[in-house]
Amino acid sequence: MAVGGSAEMPAVMVQALSVRPDLLMALTDREGQIEWVNQTFAERTGLPTEDLAGKLFFKALMPCAVGGEQQAYIQERLYQGAAFKVELTCVSCEQSEFWLLVDAQPIRDEQGEVCRYSLLATDITTRKQMEQAFDRTRQRLKRLVESVQMVPWEAEVATHRFTYVGPRAAELLDYDLATWYGSHFWLDHVHPEDLPHIPYHDPATLLDQDDYVVEYRLRSGDGRWVWVKDIVTVLRQAGKPTQLIGFLLEINDRKRAELALHEAKVKLEEANEVLELRVQQRTAALQQEKEKSEQALRDLQTIQTQLIQAEKMSSLGQMIAGIAHEINNPVGSLVGNLKPAETYIQDLFRLLREYQRYCPAPDPAIARLMEEIELDFVQEDLPKLMRSMKEAVRRIQSISYSMKTFVRSDTCDKVEFEVHEGLNSTLMLLQNRLKAQSDRPAIEVVKHYGELPAIYCFPGQLNQVFMNLMVNAIDALEENNQGLTYAEIAKHPNQISLSTSVLDTSAVVISIRDNGPGMPEEVQQRLFDYMFTTKPVGYGTGLGLSISRQIVEEKHGGKLSFLSAVGKGTEFIIQLPLG
Repeated sequence: MAVGGSAEMPAVMVQALSVRPDLLMALTDREGQIEWVNQTFAERTGLPTEDLAGKLFFKALMPCAVGGEQQAYIQERLYQGAAFKVELTCVSCEQSEFWLLVDAQPIRDEQGEVCRYSLLATDITTRKQMEQAFDRTRQRLKRLVESVQMVPWEAEVATHRFTYVGPRAAELLDYDLATWYGSHFWLDHVHPEDLPHIPYHDPATLLDQDDYVVEYRLRSGDGRWVWVKDIVTVLRQAGKPTQLIGFLLEINDRKRAELALHEAKVKLEEANEVLELRVQQRTAALQQEKEKSEQALRDLQTIQTQLIQAEKMSSLGQMIAGIAHEINNPVGSLVGNLKPAETYIQDLFRLLREYQRYCPAPDPAIARLMEEIELDFVQEDLPKLMRSMKEAVRRIQSISYSMKTFVRSDTCDKVEFEVHEGLNSTLMLLQNRLKAQSDRPAIEVVKHYGELPAIYCFPGQLNQVFMNLMVNAIDALEENNQGLTYAEIAKHPNQISLSTSVLDTSAVVISIRDNGPGMPEEVQQRLFDYMFTTKPVGYGTGLGLSISRQIVEEKHGGKLSFLSAVGKGTEFIIQLPLG
């Protein structure tokens, strides 16, 4: 979805959409005002798309959640045109709090000036909630240890089985500790009248609250009912309650309670140290998980170019292969019928000649009909029509073959490939752009093909490189034509030269050269940079040359270089090993 008009989506965001649809994504202008958001962004904010257009992105994510210093930091980075990462506390459309890690990257225009920002926001709510839960637990334990002495305990939410009880528990109910650790000890010893009033006896009641203070009765070893005060905290993972931590205080006798508190103080301090260690371990685990997530994001950004192009070429290949298949069916029928049709026509003409020889003076009605249908002209023109139809069918077959050659599927292993066949197929597919237009003559294609042996490669990938380089050459020529008349262009025709040769019997050299405007030094220095483009918005992604270089050098062990000078055109040189 788009807001505030159309906006080109950076490739990193296109790739992220296919790999991580849960990410919040947005494009903003130079000041951080929203131009585009993905569906997840709109759903999480709950705002209509028309209300999002023009809003500052951090205001759209609830301005009340952004502190003064945080907002000042964001605005300072926007003013500087710098990248930044920031954690925001937000409120969803359901009024629930969540946290985002926002990664903002500047987008530059043709002059290198920052004109936009791309935003990728990762939901870090689980990590933040766990950090806060651990911090709250630590603070509560610290306060309790400093003020009271109780019997600490831990238990599983699902079964209520104790996983830890303080040594003082044996004195509380006159049961040894081993008995406390029994599967149903707590449920079996709570007074039946009190059980329904204890919220955490049913896990379904723990969804909306973390802390409980409850008074109830437990049966002791000698059959007495002992009143206790239970202070309970719920620990959660991924928003679900998993563990209970609590403190039991006997309230039958205040004096006994005071003595129990005094004796339990040291035990609670020991328990707090154990819990401190557990918190540290869990914090370390969270940090490790955070580092893994950041590394995963970096890996995602590294592979996004390959994934985007692979998906694009796969879709293009399926479409072109389907078109070629659909073309071949009727063409096959035409090819099969043209020869019999030609034979039938010749037979009819022979019959007509015999008729004219034996009946040189036909009936007046037949003579008028022969004159009306221009029989002499039909006899002369029909063979021409048949030859034209046969040439058209041959042309269609050639185009279909070129389409299938261009989208030739790559296997896991390299296969034998004729370079000239790939170049010619690419030219055939670009004929519509090469032919004469209303504002310019046709672009001349000059071939200087040497004798090349077949090479082993991934044909589909090399055809992709040929297409990228030829399209760039056509774009450069058309850009250079701007402001010139048809006649002016005709005096200095646009030209693309293709040449091939063998270098020292070890490599094939392919040159694709144009006589366009050439490139200035600052463009040449960044030519193969990821997402760098000099084309207007909507006409280029900055991926073509970086992908081409990767295909030639990483996939084929070759080399992709160029020569260019302002006013003298540009030449791209591909070297591919023969082995």
